[in-house]
Amino acid sequence: MFVRSAGRGALLALGCAAIAATTTGFADGQALNPISVDPLHGSDAQCVITPLAPCATLSGARAAIAALPVAGPAVAITLASGFHVLDRSLEFGLTTRKVNISGPGGIGAVIRLGAPQPGQTPHITLAGSTIRALAIAGTHMRDPASPANVILLMAASSMRGVTLAVRDVDGAPLVAVDGVSTISQSSITALGGGARPAVQLFDGTIDRSTVSGNVSTTATDRARGMTISSSAVLGMLEARKGRLDVGNSIIANVLPSQQALMVTHAPGGVGAPSSRVQLTLSTVYEAAGAQCRDAISISGRNEQGASASLASLAGVISAGSSQCIPSAVRLGVNPAPAWGVRATGEAVFTSVGPSLLWSQPAPRDINHLVVAGGGGVVAGSWRAADPRFLSDVNPLSPDLRALTPQIGSPVVDGSDDASVRVAAAAYAADVFGNPRRAGAHIDLGAIELQPLALGPIGRLPGVPGIDLGGNGDGALVPIAQGLDGVPDAPGGPVAGQPPTGEAATGAIDDDRPQVRVRLTVPRTTPLHGPLRVRVWASGKARAALVIRRPARGGRSRVMGVAVVRFSHRGTRWATLRLNSGVRRGRSTVTVVATAPGSLPGTDLGRTVLR
Repeated sequence: MFVRSAGRGALLALGCAAIAATTTGFADGQALNPISVDPLHGSDAQCVITPLAPCATLSGARAAIAALPVAGPAVAITLASGFHVLDRSLEFGLTTRKVNISGPGGIGAVIRLGAPQPGQTPHITLAGSTIRALAIAGTHMRDPASPANVILLMAASSMRGVTLAVRDVDGAPLVAVDGVSTISQSSITALGGGARPAVQLFDGTIDRSTVSGNVSTTATDRARGMTISSSAVLGMLEARKGRLDVGNSIIANVLPSQQALMVTHAPGGVGAPSSRVQLTLSTVYEAAGAQCRDAISISGRNEQGASASLASLAGVISAGSSQCIPSAVRLGVNPAPAWGVRATGEAVFTSVGPSLLWSQPAPRDINHLVVAGGGGVVAGSWRAADPRFLSDVNPLSPDLRALTPQIGSPVVDGSDDASVRVAAAAYAADVFGNPRRAGAHIDLGAIELQPLALGPIGRLPGVPGIDLGGNGDGALVPIAQGLDGVPDAPGGPVAGQPPTGEAATGAIDDDRPQVRVRLTVPRTTPLHGPLRVRVWASGKARAALVIRRPARGGRSRVMGVAVVRFSHRGTRWATLRLNSGVRRGRSTVTVVATAPGSLPGTDLGRTVLR
């Protein structure tokens, strides 16, 4: 959970380190009417009648906007630091002026979901508006009498720099994106375990963001497509209708009950007559589980003109199972045609670049990697080889950086320059923000192995200054400044404990950010050799690493010290030499970091033991 320290406090310090709020206007520079929301000093009654008087709640801001003429400049709603309770349905931009809702950045301002008012489900509808630089947390409780079932509905709107971590009890999507809307530099987490829907995408874009939960895409306008770029999805991606472009992204599923990517053609309705997915420089990963699940399923309807297709350019597709030998791709039409009868619909898989396909355990033969049933059409060629990731993704506490290829992997320098020339120009960095071309050729998939790197470098896409880590139930939760979880609030979710030796916990002091990493060494597995610790700094910094072993009387013994200096932003490795006293039992690595000349609370540590 997040804690408040002395002085200015953790929440305020986090706001300084994340996205700076811009309340002067939209991207086109148009003037905005300002309305501030301050739960401590505002008054909903006063802000409606007095210009520039702060409101106490978002509901009060909505009433103040409704009192304005519909025609006129957009409104800038600025949220003060702290918690803002949302207990009803609020609409901005449809019957009111368009708005720009923004906070101080990071988790400085938190919209907390409260108990619903009678007949209403707490949610926000945005039309032609923006929401940015804030957090949304709590438990999503739907009133049965309310037609709304999402937290955020966006139409021709944008979300930027938003941290959303919500426990959903009804299984409804958290965010619905429609009308050429965009989610960028944000993180969306559906807590609670199991197959949780997170985003429903209609004619929209997810860019440089991470979604922990399932994503469903359906085009309602056949002339428009949908895009997922430089992003990560931990869950199932289901493409139901229309064109979906997935570029420079990771699609990873660790749940045994579903697949990583499903391409199907939903019947009825309006929109595109087919379902088409283009994978470019992307990684699709299906974890080895108790059930036999293929990484990708392409299922077309057996009807005249119905088609479901997927094309992969320089991608990596990997499936795993502990019970069978799964296929990387399985395709066909449904219902399957009778023996000797030609299918009227089709399912198509095309590989160019070429892509790399694999399954664990090792496939019986190359033909087993792509299995085509009736109506299935396979084109192009692919490579059958073990991608040699650093490790499998832990299904309980996932870290997608495990999908970084090892040195010597066929993924490294595996692309064809001519085939990926256009894609390389579109993606200057890989999904973790590292240079896209680090060797002789661009690597296959979404992750580029960096030269001289001893481990994965970078962080998942999302809000600057806020990392994401596993919480023990298969979901990702925000980690800001070494603080694990989501804002601790009544009725809100509380993250699980970080895995030993993997994630950071701690507190923020006003001028000395600290990160503590618990290290447990089983007695039966003593450490041999020095301990390697990777430290990331956002700028010029000095980090002192101390490893201690608890002693009696609440004291501790120092078992090793190392100092790492940074002249600029980057990642450095430190070596802590251990003596025999630290090789058994529980020990703690403490990182005390200072950044000369930087703001207090500057992010100095996602510290990982290797």
